[in-house]
Amino acid sequence: MRADEIARRLDSRAGYELVTYREVGLPLYSIHATALVEERHERSCIEEFSLRALAAGLGSLPQVQGLLGLPEKVVQTTLADLVRQEAIKTGNGGEQLSITDRGRELLEQAELSSPTKQTIWFPFDGLLRRPKWFGNTAFLRPNELKEQGQLAIRAIPARPPEKEELSPTDVTEVVSLASANPRGQKHVLRLETIEKRYRVFVPAIALIYRALEGSEIQVGFAIDGRLSHEHELAFARGGGLEHQTIVDDLNALHAAVPSDGPMAARVSELVEEASALRRDTTRITTSRSVADRAAVARATARTDAERANAISQETEAQRGLSEAEAALRGNAVRPVPVYEHPAILEEALETARERLLIISPWIRRAVVNDHFVRRLERACARGVRISLGFGLGDVDEGEKPWDAQARGLLESLAASTEQFQMKRLGNTHAKVLIKDAEFFVITSFNWLSFRGDPSKPFRDEWGTMVRDPPVVEEYYVEMMKRFV
Repeated sequence: MRADEIARRLDSRAGYELVTYREVGLPLYSIHATALVEERHERSCIEEFSLRALAAGLGSLPQVQGLLGLPEKVVQTTLADLVRQEAIKTGNGGEQLSITDRGRELLEQAELSSPTKQTIWFPFDGLLRRPKWFGNTAFLRPNELKEQGQLAIRAIPARPPEKEELSPTDVTEVVSLASANPRGQKHVLRLETIEKRYRVFVPAIALIYRALEGSEIQVGFAIDGRLSHEHELAFARGGGLEHQTIVDDLNALHAAVPSDGPMAARVSELVEEASALRRDTTRITTSRSVADRAAVARATARTDAERANAISQETEAQRGLSEAEAALRGNAVRPVPVYEHPAILEEALETARERLLIISPWIRRAVVNDHFVRRLERACARGVRISLGFGLGDVDEGEKPWDAQARGLLESLAASTEQFQMKRLGNTHAKVLIKDAEFFVITSFNWLSFRGDPSKPFRDEWGTMVRDPPVVEEYYVEMMKRFV
């Protein structure tokens, strides 16, 4: 699932609204250590049945071979190994075979073990402060995280683990999970030394929730699309918001509105109107979540009382959902949750008929790739006039080489396509999307950089959508003056 789809699904925390989200890297350390390890080997079935044959009273190579139906050489090699293990003994010049007490012990055991000193590898979670296995998730190196524009969450405390912190039991669990054998092949008895420690990150999505009453902030983390409550608790208990400034003034709506011009006062009024409707939008998501949970409870109820209670909750939630949706449906102005922005941009690119205006401070490869440029080309080919404004100054101080290449793709399109114009505006704090005369969205969400600037803190990224054709037309004319 995409980040915006995950954020939409997880916007269901009772008493809180999802203010913003961002792709991040949770801190890990890739540990290479030496340890005393008990290696466990599964006994071959030939060994096991040879021992069972001897325990049952057979006493020679031909008898064991006849029972197993295997080539003489295979059985002979197996019996020789069992002699070396002192599991069987020979007599009468090697003709007679018999099982020993050691052999009977091996039959009762599922595995053989032999402690040895080995080099092992395992990931150590910088928030949970213990080894943790993340399945087949690919970890990111610091330079890869930076290149992808993702924020690095700091470890708490911000230091790699020492040998004394590492529990052999915890290490064994992770090493066993990493083993190809699901039963586990290694048991760590004692850690000797830590040879190497590398910083890596596990991809995740940080979700910033704000209380509907008061100003409490909660930070959740989704890994592989699922909330990790243990990481959320570890971050909160470790004072994550105090150790790392990742949120900034979340009590203000940061949609950049015009500071002058004939539309300034009107747009400011619209933004305030949308802000007042945010509670209704949050009520919709909360009611939908409650209704979904009640439907599951109804389907899994074990008693008539449980089922009746679930039906009552579902009915009440559906009523609240209908009322909240009706309250917003008739408005030409509505608030836009942060996770709706990518879908709105996609819809505008695919369905615009006459014109499309995009203003965004940053151009980042996370959004502007070959696929994105091809969608622009298709829109231009069907007659859409596209105007793109960008830039906070004469140069983008945070622009990386790969982002400059993304900007180059757009500049090449502007040079070759009359329908597409691009201009560095120099002070584009506004983030605006205008589609035809159908709607405009003014927001603090960066249209061409979903991940924003990883060096900047999270901010309130709800937007305002206006579906009033005369107002949209007037605002489009006002914004296009900046391109002249």
